[in-house]
Amino acid sequence: MGGNVSTEPTAYSMASGIRQASNVSLATQGIATNDGSTTLKDTAYLDTLTNTVKNTNVRYVNPDSGELDVPQQLPPLIPPFKDKNEICNAAVLDAAKKRAIRCRSSYMRDFKELLNELRKGAKTDLEIAYSVFTWIAIQDLEIAASKFEADGATPGGYLASIPAGRGTYAQLYAFLLTHCNIPCQVVQGHVKGIGYSVGDDIGSEYISEWNICLIGSYWRLVDCHWGARHIVTSNLDNDTTVDEGMLYEIDDFYFITNPEQLIYTHFPPSGEYWQLLEFPISSEDFHNLPVASSSFFKYGLSIQSHYLGPAETKNGVAVLDFSLPSDQLTFNFTFRHIIDGGYSDTTAEGVELNRFVFQVFSPSQLSYVIRPPYRGRYILEIYGRRASDITEKEENAVMHLLAGYVVVCDKVSPTCSPVPTSVLGYGPQTEAICKTKLEPITHLSGYVLTSSGDVEIRFALNRPVDFVTSLRESNVPAGQLSGFVMHRIVKKEVSFTVVLPCPGEYCLEIYGKFEGEKGIYPHLCDYLLHYDGSVSRKSQVIEFPHVPYNRYGYTKGNRHVGVKPIAFPDPILHTLGEVKINFSLESNLDIIGELYVQDIAKRKSIQLSSCVFPQIDEGSASFMVHLPNAGVYKFSVYSRLWKSDDQYTNVFNYLIYNKSTNHEITKFPNVFKTWGQGCRLLEPRCSYVAAKVNAVFAVMVPEATQIVAVDGAGNWTYLQQQVLSESIAWEGRVSTGEAGTEITIAACGDYQGNMYTELLRFSVKDKRSILLLENIPSDLLDLASHKKLVSDMRKDEDKLKEMELLKIKERQDYYKELQTELKQFEKEKTMADGEVVELSAALKEFNTEGQKLNTEKKLRRLKKDAKLKSENVLKYNLKCALFIQDSKSLTRSMAAYKEANIKDTDGDYFNALNFKLYEKLKEDLRVAIAAREICIVENAVKAIEKSPVSATFEYDGDIPMANRLLVCLRRIERLRHMISSISQPSISDIQETTPTDDSHHVMKAAFMLLGYSENSLYNWETIRDRMRITGPQNVRRLCVEFDPYYLKISIAKRVEAILKDVDPLEQSRTTRVGAGVAAFYAWAYSNANEAIDRQRDGSEDDKMAQKIKKLQFEDNIQ
Repeated sequence: MGGNVSTEPTAYSMASGIRQASNVSLATQGIATNDGSTTLKDTAYLDTLTNTVKNTNVRYVNPDSGELDVPQQLPPLIPPFKDKNEICNAAVLDAAKKRAIRCRSSYMRDFKELLNELRKGAKTDLEIAYSVFTWIAIQDLEIAASKFEADGATPGGYLASIPAGRGTYAQLYAFLLTHCNIPCQVVQGHVKGIGYSVGDDIGSEYISEWNICLIGSYWRLVDCHWGARHIVTSNLDNDTTVDEGMLYEIDDFYFITNPEQLIYTHFPPSGEYWQLLEFPISSEDFHNLPVASSSFFKYGLSIQSHYLGPAETKNGVAVLDFSLPSDQLTFNFTFRHIIDGGYSDTTAEGVELNRFVFQVFSPSQLSYVIRPPYRGRYILEIYGRRASDITEKEENAVMHLLAGYVVVCDKVSPTCSPVPTSVLGYGPQTEAICKTKLEPITHLSGYVLTSSGDVEIRFALNRPVDFVTSLRESNVPAGQLSGFVMHRIVKKEVSFTVVLPCPGEYCLEIYGKFEGEKGIYPHLCDYLLHYDGSVSRKSQVIEFPHVPYNRYGYTKGNRHVGVKPIAFPDPILHTLGEVKINFSLESNLDIIGELYVQDIAKRKSIQLSSCVFPQIDEGSASFMVHLPNAGVYKFSVYSRLWKSDDQYTNVFNYLIYNKSTNHEITKFPNVFKTWGQGCRLLEPRCSYVAAKVNAVFAVMVPEATQIVAVDGAGNWTYLQQQVLSESIAWEGRVSTGEAGTEITIAACGDYQGNMYTELLRFSVKDKRSILLLENIPSDLLDLASHKKLVSDMRKDEDKLKEMELLKIKERQDYYKELQTELKQFEKEKTMADGEVVELSAALKEFNTEGQKLNTEKKLRRLKKDAKLKSENVLKYNLKCALFIQDSKSLTRSMAAYKEANIKDTDGDYFNALNFKLYEKLKEDLRVAIAAREICIVENAVKAIEKSPVSATFEYDGDIPMANRLLVCLRRIERLRHMISSISQPSISDIQETTPTDDSHHVMKAAFMLLGYSENSLYNWETIRDRMRITGPQNVRRLCVEFDPYYLKISIAKRVEAILKDVDPLEQSRTTRVGAGVAAFYAWAYSNANEAIDRQRDGSEDDKMAQKIKKLQFEDNIQ
């Protein structure tokens, strides 16, 4: 194939399509009508041609000699082995296209010269076929008709005959390829082309011609008509030509199109073999196929569901899935209701039908979820374009029709409701996301189903981006949901947090632009959040306190200031009442902090005073924040240049979730703005002092010339300067006066002249109120009730352990019965095996066929009987192992049972599996008990409760032991938290007040637990010295870090004896002991008691293990 053409084709030979040895023309076979149009009348001709292609040696005319070439066998009409993209080399085809474009308007009067030019430099049939395809596709038929006579004798003449109805693209292509010695045939059939709408009946008006040609060893499909040039609005480089200012494009998709793609629009009814499909489809299937355009396949899309239409809903919902390429695409769609008479409607009771469809993106997939509002037929048409289709001059590139579906709804979904509108579709796979260089970390799909109503969506940032968010729901007025969404940026990650107020479907809109970029915020992406409400919330939904742009963390005002968090870069904090927040400062600043609590009823933030205490230095700032109640708080930090009169600018915002419900008061004095850089509060470190005492006040205030304390009666007490290393402190004892009054600390400095400026304000309270304010839980002081609870739980454990011993004895008796039955089965098995061996040996000695047949029947019966007896032995082995509850024996028996493939009719194998699980869970629980950690024990107990063998533990003593241990451990944990929350004044009161016997005993016991000997704590002065040397902060820290596991039992028993007669709950003693001593009492007594219980548990466990060991019997299995 592929010699040069040397004879000039005639008009008659051109109309013949493919030149075969029989020289049968298309015209003589009835394919061409008088007016040049094509029909499908002569099916006999198609059958003849098909048989010729399939079964006949075809001869081709040699154009040089005029003689027939050697006969060649054409390959069968089968699907091509390779995809189009696998055989098409872009560079080679580009050269072929350029040749076609060069001779576009040349050689219009000579077929020979035209074909020689198109073939020049071509090395393969593929290049020739493509060059011819391009030459035909780029032609302007109107120009040809104006210049040439429609006679078909020349290339220009044939081009002119096409618009005149006396020729077709397909016939011209077949003629040119045939005279290049490339087999090519015209195929006629139905097409879904211009004027066709999804779901239309395919009649005679939708008939066209295309080609099938031999490229290499396989037949390929070509449609020059559909690939012919058409006007476009964007420059696609090599595929475009320009005529008179108009931009034209040819569609290369229709050159050697893959059969499985062309079948969506082209159907040859004359024979299945023309489809080139491995599994050809019927005419009915073609009618039901969805429409898939060339753009659909060129963009790399493919259908993942509903390969055949119509798409029928299930329970009122249909989901269409498509795979997505790596290229960035933009999509849109229309949804119409087809009413009788062909009329279509795009609304339902005033609501756009598009709102009953939502477009969802997920990784490599595009889905359309359809929930029609009425029963009936609908049409969904999908449009799209590439991101690269957009030019600088034209932002809105034309959307191409990609696919069309008929959707049939026979039942309306009970949850059918319009979804919030989304211009982009739901999902992060958008052009704007790519341009902003965001990478989704979570929620790669645009549809988010939540049972709790809480959603957090995270993206990775490659460049700083400013964001704005919006939350919408169809039935809620715009702007009403702004308080239920927020975002924060931490370490090149942005997190969008949404708390949905009630079940429903919400649209989360995300806008963003690069930091510092001017203009509006571009729309980045949308998410559809579906809150089904299947999981009830534990608490009421609380809106996020308002911050600008719903952004927590850094604000725009912080970009040129340099206020950076140190300990908590994440602006969401979870606390138990208190938190210390530190910042580094890149410049010298005045900085303040304000705390707000979110009021649920009023839906607004309320500022709290006396809950924040600042400590500001050059280059750093820290804030002690106290949260009085459980709830949601906002902590905002403001700054300005040091000593300037500028307004404060918001530079950072924290969102704080407080879980504590025990802090009902403010712990810090009321702080005024004059408390600034370098100021320190040394004593007292809380908002109150005890009444009628000489309380110590100590502060550090730079540049102050005098510090004064003013009590409620107006008495002034001047504080004295004290030198502390390189700093100067002001210290003094102040008579606090009556409860209910206040003490104010004021300063006089050079920068204020002789005027005193308020710095701090404290409240004065009585000691009984202080005990209540310190939140010493009464149940922690009620040790008698705790000891009774532990004792009752221990009795329950002992009962269960005794029951366990009784069960072991009962199993021993039953085990003896099993052993007797097992021995009987083993004896029967041995006898049956012996009979099988004897009969097998006898079978070899028989000579007659009759004797052998009878013996073989008997032998098969004996073998079957022996197998049953063997299975009985294995079953009873498993029963014995199960009752003896020996792990090794049970493992061996289970393995033999499984290998023999015995049916578990008695349920013993299932019980054995459960026992193995029970054994593992029991071991895990004992390890957890030995670890004595709350989380480990809780996890072990939860694992048992969720397991299928939880009922087995009903009479197991380890579960009550674990529960008792949890009671003790949780109490110890609460005590640690209680000690850590004791204020410094309470500890100082212990040192300053007149001691009592109770105070002496409690503090001696506490320091003994911390490692001090009893002899070194013989009187109150020695205890006071220990407290002074150690310091209040270190005392609290040592108590919190104390672990009773390492406490010697002798010390624990001595501490218990010392505290035996102390009763802090008695009212007459409460006022003498004080809040601090009461807390230390509960801590010391409980830790000592825990150590003693631990020793008791160990000794009792050892005794029980010895009893069980005595009752264990030997392993007699197998």
